[in-house]
Amino acid sequence: MLYANPLHWAIVIYGLIQLGENYKEPCSDYTQLLQYCHVYPRMTVGNAFLKFYGLKTERHLVWVGYAIIIAWILVFKLLSYLALEKFQHIEVNPSLPRQKKRAHVYSNLDEDNEASDIFSEQLIVNAGKLNVASHKNDKRMQNDHEVLHDEEASHPVRTGQLAPGPGIPKLTPFAVSFLRRQQEASPQENFHPDNGKSISSYIPAIKPITLSFRNIGLIVKDRKSKKEQSLLRGVSGYARPGTMVALVGSSSSGATPLLRCLAGRVSHGTVEGEIFVNGAKLSTNIFSRISGYAESLDAHQPYLTVRESLAFSASLRLGATASRRQKIFLVDLILELMGLSEVSNLLVGDLSYSTGRTYELSKKLTIAVELAANPSILFLDNPTSNLDSVGARNVMYAIKAVAGTGRTVISTIRHPSARMLSAFNKVLILNNGGEQVYFGPVGWNSSKLVAYFVSIPKVPKYDEKQNPITYVLDILGAGIRKRRSVQNYGEIYLESQLGKKNEAEINKLCAGGDAGDGVVVSEDSGYAASYCTQAAMVFLRTQRFLYRNVHYTFGRLAGAIALGLLLGSVYIQIHWSSSISMTSRSLFIYIQVLLIGVMNANNVIPQLGSDRLAYFREKRASMYAPIFYPISWAVSEIPYLILITLVFVAIGNGMAGIGTDTPGHFFEYWFGLFLFTLTVTYFGIFLTIATPAPMLAAFAMSICLSIWITGSGVVVPKLRIHFYAWLYWSNPFQYAINALTSISFYCNTKSPVCLACPAGKPCPACPCKQLTDVGYTFVWDRLKHLRSLNHQRISLDFVALGGMSTVLALLCVICFVFFKHNSKPSS
Repeated sequence: MLYANPLHWAIVIYGLIQLGENYKEPCSDYTQLLQYCHVYPRMTVGNAFLKFYGLKTERHLVWVGYAIIIAWILVFKLLSYLALEKFQHIEVNPSLPRQKKRAHVYSNLDEDNEASDIFSEQLIVNAGKLNVASHKNDKRMQNDHEVLHDEEASHPVRTGQLAPGPGIPKLTPFAVSFLRRQQEASPQENFHPDNGKSISSYIPAIKPITLSFRNIGLIVKDRKSKKEQSLLRGVSGYARPGTMVALVGSSSSGATPLLRCLAGRVSHGTVEGEIFVNGAKLSTNIFSRISGYAESLDAHQPYLTVRESLAFSASLRLGATASRRQKIFLVDLILELMGLSEVSNLLVGDLSYSTGRTYELSKKLTIAVELAANPSILFLDNPTSNLDSVGARNVMYAIKAVAGTGRTVISTIRHPSARMLSAFNKVLILNNGGEQVYFGPVGWNSSKLVAYFVSIPKVPKYDEKQNPITYVLDILGAGIRKRRSVQNYGEIYLESQLGKKNEAEINKLCAGGDAGDGVVVSEDSGYAASYCTQAAMVFLRTQRFLYRNVHYTFGRLAGAIALGLLLGSVYIQIHWSSSISMTSRSLFIYIQVLLIGVMNANNVIPQLGSDRLAYFREKRASMYAPIFYPISWAVSEIPYLILITLVFVAIGNGMAGIGTDTPGHFFEYWFGLFLFTLTVTYFGIFLTIATPAPMLAAFAMSICLSIWITGSGVVVPKLRIHFYAWLYWSNPFQYAINALTSISFYCNTKSPVCLACPAGKPCPACPCKQLTDVGYTFVWDRLKHLRSLNHQRISLDFVALGGMSTVLALLCVICFVFFKHNSKPSS
């Protein structure tokens, strides 16, 4: 291995160039000053140094070293070519054994995957019934659509809600059907779906909400020019329980900013206007308790199952307002409602291995996690993004089912088809600059929407083959065909009969005209769950992440085993009777600390960096206090680091015979290595939290490790570190190396027996090891002088490492709570 090692030949080359041609002084002049001259007094200083450390002294070996290194480059290139040419790797499922499967409740809302008939199965929400019907022709579909979306017939849609409202004391038919299937799947449970109980006995009640908003505006400052600009201007509308409202416009129209304004998620800028819930003007911090916001970015913890993801959200966002039984039933019902029952026990990261509908299921999961909070109103940011036509259709079915439970649904949607837009009761269209140009019914195939714009004088004629939204955006000058709008469609809407009718209705709702739906009771703006529940759930989530993350957890353990075997076999039972063997034995500790430190510090950065995306979504939903996230990582890493360091020391040190003289020495050595590993791991967590991107954290980690390694007192002795002495005392590497080296080499050379030994001669009576090639000096005295070691400092070294890890953990918490990049605004 030595002669095939390119690193060895690189050192040979540098040694011959630097020392072989220089340092020509005879060693006989330095036998008392230089150890290698004492051993080889007849050689030059340079050659004696090379010979002493086992390097080559022949000049022609420089070219041999170059040839071997170039040969390795060619071999690696050839192997890379062969690997690309011959090998085809199949991606391996990274999951560990899954949670024990429960009896599946197969959804009657699960759709087929045939795209030929987009509305082959249409959810009908009428008079509290949620059924799946087959539509065979457009005429019947149109009739059903008019019944479902008639404003008078469906205002307010209370009979479809899952919560008991006025005059609705019984279970809805969908819930009864669901409970019956639960009874069939789990006969040992006693659900009693027909006993006439209120559904609140099984599922937390939903508070019906009518959201009305008037003259909404949003003013933000441009980051470059620092000038204020208006993204929204005088937008008004409303949404009732059981209905769906679409927010539509071009990319610069402000549809997503409007959604954030209504949901109380504006992090930058000034919101103008008024927002009312059931006629009561509320502060935006209440919305996190009564609303759900499904973001366009599907960020989830990949090592939780689908069911666990929903249970995590329900436990933290419902808190003590619902019993454990109610939370379980709510999660099951949402899985059924969203068509996720069949994949409920799969890890989220495994969905791509199990089905061909990864994006569709991820989008459904994003919505389902928000529904687990049992919200009265659901905000959706472009729920059909990145989906094909089949996936978009299935997600729209699920959203329609959500509205059928009595919830209010408001969603942005980009360039929907006529049929997709027809699933909404109303649509609010914004022009460039955030100006409202329409708010009203959609109609079948967007007929009512098109009829409104066609009735405006001087507008282009509508082609029935054209997408209605494309037609409307072209009229407004915001479509693909860039044309200048010759009319002010915002003023036309305000002066139209529809605009005046909407204004009267909005004023009525803002004044409490729809209070029959039940006034929302103001709740405290804190977290729904207690701090104990938050800590327990976040800790459990992080533990599941670490336990099920095979690449990270098992990779570290396998790496510790492999490194232990490698070091142990290289240094197996190494003696220490000569200067070379003493140096090699001491470097075992240096290499061991270096390898385990670099491995753990670098591995934790990408894991925490990827998991932080899910945290951002959870923070915006106000699930738990931010302080619990870094604490959960700090605590959860401890048992794994204990196991890794214990295995590493047991294998490597056991084979090398270092630090294993007594059980006390073994435990002391392991404890010191554990404290060091904990410190550098916490330092990796700190850098990941303190920097906005994992790449920056990895770059900073490489620099810090290089500085620490250089200033650890091994490469550069402590006596040669002058100005940078502060770096030495703030270096966890030097504390670990001093403690571990002292544990392994210390021997009391000041005992009477050893003091009585004659100078320069062997002394069998003294138990301390002696160097045979340096005048029989004691190993500990020699090493202590070279490395500036101090055996009495071991306990202080442990205290220093423990203090460093504690300080780094506190810094992690402080940076995580107060640094701006750890509380990113909504995507």
